[in-house]
Amino acid sequence: MKKHLQLSMASALFIAGTTTALAIPFSPLDPRSMAMGGAGIASTSAASATAFNPAMLAAGETGDIEESFAVELPIVGMRIADPDDFVDSLDAFQNTGYIAALETSIANEDFASISTDIDNLNNSVDGLTSLSGKPLNIEMGGGMVVSIPGKSFAMALSATGNVYTSAVINYNDATVLTALGVDAGLASDCLASGGVGAACDALDPTTGSSTYITWDGANYTNTFDTATDLTSSVVATGASISDVGLSFAREFSGVAIGITPKMSSISTFYYEEGVNTADTGNASDTTTDYSDFNIDVGVAKDLGDGWRVGAVVKNLLANSYDYIDNTGAVRGAIEIEPMLRVGLSSQSDWYTVVADLDLTKNAPVGSGEEGTQYASIGAEFNAFRIVQLRVGYRTDLVNSDRSTVSAGFGLSPLGVHLDMAVAASDTEVGAALQFGFRF
Repeated sequence: MKKHLQLSMASALFIAGTTTALAIPFSPLDPRSMAMGGAGIASTSAASATAFNPAMLAAGETGDIEESFAVELPIVGMRIADPDDFVDSLDAFQNTGYIAALETSIANEDFASISTDIDNLNNSVDGLTSLSGKPLNIEMGGGMVVSIPGKSFAMALSATGNVYTSAVINYNDATVLTALGVDAGLASDCLASGGVGAACDALDPTTGSSTYITWDGANYTNTFDTATDLTSSVVATGASISDVGLSFAREFSGVAIGITPKMSSISTFYYEEGVNTADTGNASDTTTDYSDFNIDVGVAKDLGDGWRVGAVVKNLLANSYDYIDNTGAVRGAIEIEPMLRVGLSSQSDWYTVVADLDLTKNAPVGSGEEGTQYASIGAEFNAFRIVQLRVGYRTDLVNSDRSTVSAGFGLSPLGVHLDMAVAASDTEVGAALQFGFRF
């Protein structure tokens, strides 16, 4: 009976069901910013202002706005966060086959090895417990920008497309596995008693209390089927969001003000598959399409001696978009919420030092998370306006385990510009690339 208790306790550790929510993070996949810890509110170039702070199209002292025209194409990036080894844990579980081994032993009436099989079942429960509630988050994006900066009037046209995905284990097999373990223990006891006694009575197909295994006095029968009785699954939810924005900026009495009205096309998706067969590279089962309007507003001010401050509110209009499974049931929502960030920079011909801070706590990107509130610092060394070397650090004020370090470089010969960046930690990796022309 000790093994029955172990199985019941292990099964009870599972989280039945999962809450599914996704919020869009403030983390544009701009390589210059990524290399400097994600900071860019008071330091981004006019070519990347639409991603961070539209006011930067008109910010700067006289002569500081160097480019009169910029075309950026392509801008691409990717970020993967796997804080709990979701992929490795899922692969390890799928490779064990503990449940199938126990089912085979019982179906073959191989009760001589029942104790070992129950231990294996306990191990499989431990494996699923290690997965339950652990998210895998993926962000991919691309875009283009055409910008005309200036102090008296500035504008930019931007088009971006981003995909945000969060995958998590949805476990609901605790009762099933507990019942199977109890039946296995009864079968072991019945076998040890020579086919008579209380354990055998409990396995009686007409009067007994067993669920999956029966004993009719001559034969054992197992009706447990992993294909239908195990319903735990991998659930992936997310959205692809395409924005087309037209930014305007102007300086008023030393303060630059920018605004980006934008139209968005949103496709939410919901994917679910059993944990025994789930392919973490496939995250599209049902999709639901929406379209909407939103707006970003930013300000920036030069303080003199190369110092600048900035602030922005992205997605001023809060919106929520349902994701729906293939039965038509609503399984959660994508939350697009206002995000307020401030920044400070110090700049010269040779260097730029930047710092950004989220003033609002951003909602979780995926299930099982606490949300984020980032503080970022970074630096850029600019050699003759041709080669730029960058480093940065980003920490999460909610969870310091999400801190990342980053680095990157830029090349700017004769108006052609190339930026590359990488960011990494023990649980997250990101990379971005941008190519363009600036005149």
